[in-house]
Amino acid sequence: MVGDTVLAGYGAQRWASCGRRVRQDERLAVSALQVSPAGSGNRMVGLHGNSGTSIRLATRSGVQNPVSEPADAQSSGQFDGRVAWVTGSSRGIGRVVATHLAQLGASVAIHGTSPTSTRAYGEGNSLADVVREVESEVPGARVMAVHGDLTDDAVVASVASEIQSQFGDIDILVNNAGGDIGAQGTMGENAGKPIANDGIDISVADIRSVMDRNLMTCILCCREVAAGMRARKRGWIVNIGSIAGLGGNASSVIYSTSKAAVHEYTRCLAAQLRRDNVYVNAIAPGEIITARFLASRETDERRKVEDGTLTRYGWPMEIARSVEFLASGDSSYITGQVIRVDGGAQLWPA
Repeated sequence: MVGDTVLAGYGAQRWASCGRRVRQDERLAVSALQVSPAGSGNRMVGLHGNSGTSIRLATRSGVQNPVSEPADAQSSGQFDGRVAWVTGSSRGIGRVVATHLAQLGASVAIHGTSPTSTRAYGEGNSLADVVREVESEVPGARVMAVHGDLTDDAVVASVASEIQSQFGDIDILVNNAGGDIGAQGTMGENAGKPIANDGIDISVADIRSVMDRNLMTCILCCREVAAGMRARKRGWIVNIGSIAGLGGNASSVIYSTSKAAVHEYTRCLAAQLRRDNVYVNAIAPGEIITARFLASRETDERRKVEDGTLTRYGWPMEIARSVEFLASGDSSYITGQVIRVDGGAQLWPA
């Protein structure tokens, strides 16, 4: 292989969330390697590290692919002076969003349910390690770690107070915490999905778990942060929904229901906060490659490419850039909207 290599997936011990550029001669401890064509000058390389976690590398030549920009650069300054809290950012999409906001100049609070929630799918050893990695990837970044169960309103208040004590008022809230995770938790069978994952046979414990993780965390964090935003006449809230909440599904029914509720809560909150100059929008991701995504279902190798087709899977950086748009002046007259980021998988009105 020739040219630069961009880390676009997960390392055995960590993954570079914004596609950190690495040298071709950088040593990676691997036990197996597979190369498959992916079209348009890209090749996808599958690696398996010592832990067995899959690493995906995309190699290319020519212009830089916008999906995986380098993160080892100074802050761009677009969000200088702003404070961002990204819930559920110890791993997956949230980790990439948090790193991207730090690169844009925001002071960022990285959140996990526990100090070691990063370990669920091999994406890091601890929240503290994630903070150190972001600081390494984004020189000059102001990043802190917070943890707690956001289904508990007292914990939400405590975490928000901790962020405000260190960084000041929260300007950007990204409600990313959630997932189709039942009462067995993230370490359960099938990446924690409810065992009977439909609308009838699912257990009451799983119903409550999924609804709490997705809807209640969103509502409680918004309640805690929006009051200050309203008083200051300034703020941006981005709730992460799902295309699962925009159509009927025979499986993952409660998850779909919870995300539909997140979308509607977003619209209602936006209506309430319009007069106060607080923006409230939702992003509805499609199928986005994360460690949990790969662990929870069969996937199509042909769709694990960065460009060349919109029938591919999405990448976390594409969600991060959408968050950037909704928290920037580029969206100065947009609120109360649910914006799909799904490559056109759904084409009906949201």
